[in-house]
Amino acid sequence: MITIRDLEEQDLNAYLDLEQEVKNNMIHPEWLGDFTKNDLQRLLKTGGHIYGGYLQDKLIAVGVLMPATKEGLEKLNLDILDVQKAVSFGPQMVHPLYQGKGIQKEIISFLEKRAIQLDYQYVEVTVSPENEISIHNFVSCNYEFHKTVELSRGTRNVYVKELHGKLKLYHIDRSGYLKEGQKILLQNDIEIRKDFLKKDANKYLKEYFPNGLSSHGRHYFIDGYENKSMGMDIIFEYERRLHYPEKLSRYEVLFAFNEDGVKDFILMKELDWEFYKIYEVEYESYERHNMNFVRGWGQLDTMVSAKFYWENLPDYDKNRKPVYEYLLKMPVQIKREVSIEELRSWTIEK
Repeated sequence: MITIRDLEEQDLNAYLDLEQEVKNNMIHPEWLGDFTKNDLQRLLKTGGHIYGGYLQDKLIAVGVLMPATKEGLEKLNLDILDVQKAVSFGPQMVHPLYQGKGIQKEIISFLEKRAIQLDYQYVEVTVSPENEISIHNFVSCNYEFHKTVELSRGTRNVYVKELHGKLKLYHIDRSGYLKEGQKILLQNDIEIRKDFLKKDANKYLKEYFPNGLSSHGRHYFIDGYENKSMGMDIIFEYERRLHYPEKLSRYEVLFAFNEDGVKDFILMKELDWEFYKIYEVEYESYERHNMNFVRGWGQLDTMVSAKFYWENLPDYDKNRKPVYEYLLKMPVQIKREVSIEELRSWTIEK
């Protein structure tokens, strides 16, 4: 059985060596395409993933997961309205000595589990009509033929599959107040401490947030004194109220991440393990937004960033990896604590 893990930038030479070995033994090496090292580096920096299958520390197989684009879906004549829910499976390749042993199907299964964890719902893959082995492997994994298209790299069959499975999400607790089994509810009857505000503030609080506030909402909307963060958050809230009232308020939710987001957030904020805990949570519904947009230096800049955030638009920085935060509708249940050992060894169960 192979071990599958993320390939990082230092593994790309091994990827290219395997690609060359596979192409040298193919009648049609053009089926694999021509990823350069720069292409692979760019893919890793912009939300793509490359996975390697290892046997006794030897790289013998590869699978690629690439976020779909609107232009790419249009070329394939795929009508998927939410582009962020679609992912493309790039080349899968297996070392010639290990072909015919079901490894490609193992890679496909792994990619699907990762895609679910990354909150994708639809997969598209293109295969040469002459590549009978890969076609058989995808069809046997319940991929449906969509149509045949002409691309710059040749004629390709397009196959699609809708994924099913509930996304595992995790909350990073820096308050120290949460525990396993706890049910998190919106807070009501919040006391307004400033005497001169009590009468009017309580009236508006109940008008704006009749169901209550989350701990984040209480801190930023009532108790917070960080000028930049407070100003930015309220612009996001008023932009939502003006143009996106159907969206969840950031003041009424619990924030969470998938596994990749947890690790990205820890690195981004340079968190020390002693000062936070990670909990897997149970939830009913959520919204996903790119956390990179939660920023702004001036009011107009912040307003534009808020529009990009609420509309889930593609990042204007093409070289920046998206970091998705999940806004969980209350109530939310704390399921279990994730240990530091588990975090360090997070892999996908086969």
